[in-house]
Amino acid sequence: MKKHLLLSLSLAALAPLSSANAAGFFIQEQSVSGLGSAFAGETAVARDASTIFFNPAGLTQLKQTEVQLGTHFLLPVSNIANNGSTATVGATTTAISGTDTNNPYKLSAVPNVYAAMPLMNGNLWVGYGLSAPFGLGNNYDQTVFSRYDSTKTHLKTINHSVVAAYKASDIISIGGGIDIQQADAKLNRNALALRVGTNLIDAETSLKGDDLSFGWNAGVLLKPTDKLNVGLHYRSAIEHNLEGDLRIGSPLGVSSTAGSAKLSLPDIASVGLAYDLNPQWKLLGGATWYGWSNFNEIRTKRAGTADDVTTQGYKNTLAFNVGGEYKYSDKWTLRAGVQYDPTPTVDEFRSTRTPDGDRTWLSIGGTHQINKNLSLDLAATQIFITEETINVTRAGALPGRSTNIRATTEGSVSIIGAAVKYRF
Repeated sequence: MKKHLLLSLSLAALAPLSSANAAGFFIQEQSVSGLGSAFAGETAVARDASTIFFNPAGLTQLKQTEVQLGTHFLLPVSNIANNGSTATVGATTTAISGTDTNNPYKLSAVPNVYAAMPLMNGNLWVGYGLSAPFGLGNNYDQTVFSRYDSTKTHLKTINHSVVAAYKASDIISIGGGIDIQQADAKLNRNALALRVGTNLIDAETSLKGDDLSFGWNAGVLLKPTDKLNVGLHYRSAIEHNLEGDLRIGSPLGVSSTAGSAKLSLPDIASVGLAYDLNPQWKLLGGATWYGWSNFNEIRTKRAGTADDVTTQGYKNTLAFNVGGEYKYSDKWTLRAGVQYDPTPTVDEFRSTRTPDGDRTWLSIGGTHQINKNLSLDLAATQIFITEETINVTRAGALPGRSTNIRATTEGSVSIIGAAVKYRF
């Protein structure tokens, strides 16, 4: 029973760890100024210390020591409707009863902190960034039909970046650093145990684990002309081995056993352009490739048993964005942008933990220069998510038990952000 539950929980729960605000489970919201233009050209624009995350080579374009504190507030909405979900015990298959779900998400905050300082007359820069680049939190009621796929998902990563940048010439700057990343996850779902008459008896499963792993990132900033910046950035894949406890609650009692599951994060490569059309207008554009095929399988481990491996089928994706900045006055700079962000999930494995679809971003924002040293960034984004289908089968708590969750899903995400920047 424990082996079946560990396998089913890991495959059904870890596989779809996904942020509710970006396709896949990458959280793009690491810069409020960047949010205002849908992150168009973010590897090239180098407007403030948040370039530590998007391309540390851009630090050489800053003028002064800078500290930045920012927060993005996310309000995802997802509606999931039952489309014929069933439960099977032996040779008997029955419909799963339960309510549809309105929204398993709540308002959440994604903070970030950046600090950058010049050395060697500004030719060498060092920086530190604190961010949360991957994460998700959702919670379904026990009464929903999809409880056999997921009831609660909590994933949080905290990333510490230590970077440096060097201005090799007026044309080229290089930068990079290390990423120290803490991951913490708690994944709950129900597993079908028994059928008594028309009533289904569930076991409740919970896998909780954490891990500390390391990665790196590197970038180049090119200035072929005074008006054009070209930025290139690569972020390495990071693999977490989440180790912790698997708890099983059923009418027969509660048991616990040690278990682990690997979470393979994608490597990410970005290119961006920033072009000064005139002293007031800056045009921005870019593309980002996500190596989601790293997440091709889930490998679960438990002492005394062979590894269990299941293919997940995530596909690599390519996102595009365009935007612009307008210097309205000495006090205000305005921004806008759009982004197309395709989902890496495929129909065969899409889950209620990740009611994911292709995403279209519409963003606006601006910076208010309060005084010579202090400024305020504000931004807002609306993300529209395409309607998709869910059709997944989950193992029960005992052999001969299984559930098939069939559903349709649609959603959206509203985001607002604010950041304070101080230059010394």
